[in-house]
Amino acid sequence: MNRLLIKPIPVPFLEYILFTFFLPVCLSFCLTETVMDTRTATAELGWISFPANGWEEVSGYDENLNTIRTYQVCNVFEPSQNNWLLTTYIDRRNAQRIYVEIRFTVRDCASIPSVLGSCKETFNLYYLEADRTMSEIISPLFIVHWVKVLPYSATVTP
Repeated sequence: MNRLLIKPIPVPFLEYILFTFFLPVCLSFCLTETVMDTRTATAELGWISFPANGWEEVSGYDENLNTIRTYQVCNVFEPSQNNWLLTTYIDRRNAQRIYVEIRFTVRDCASIPSVLGSCKETFNLYYLEADRTMSEIISPLFIVHWVKVLPYSATVTP
């Protein structure tokens, strides 16, 4: 059985980012099915972070003031940051195509004093197809196994 593991990582030099995921998939005959939706999660998402103390999972609010689970980078003042966040295993079932919607917030580097060279306002999205969970592969050293999603489009809203 083919499965898809999605990893919104690495996030080098990034300060506060809040992630929520919505993964609708196009199954055979283009039926749409959601295989992961963190917008309605009320408990911890349980994603794996690298370094272990690099991320914090917190409750936040969306634009409609609904409570949502989010992750934020904690070590914004550390030099040479390389922060990774690995989702739980996602079974793609019979899907031939996966659509990923990521909602995130990035804090302006200029608004954080004393982070000169350690701040960046970008991130990359990678994925890995696997037949089992890959939770043991959380080190940036294993990036060669992951596929960078290109191109991607970001809609910036004020």
